Amino acid sequence: MSVLIVAGLHLDHWHAADRDPFADLHASFWSSLDALIIAGNLSNNPKVRWPVFLDEIRQLIPPERV
Repeated sequence: MSVLIVAGLHLDHWHAADRDPFADLHASFWSSLDALIIAGNLSNNPKVRWPVFLDEIRQLIPPERV
């Protein structure tokens, strides 16, 4: 089983710096991944930003594997 565990992403900080924490992970990596575990903060201000960031993650890996 192939699992990626990420923690403390705070994607809002990455976006503010115009950077992508997943930029070096190619499509073949995501397609071979069995699960993505997001431990810790996805972003600050979750009510506002989580829907946007979860949509971005859905572009990388199907939601049932998150």
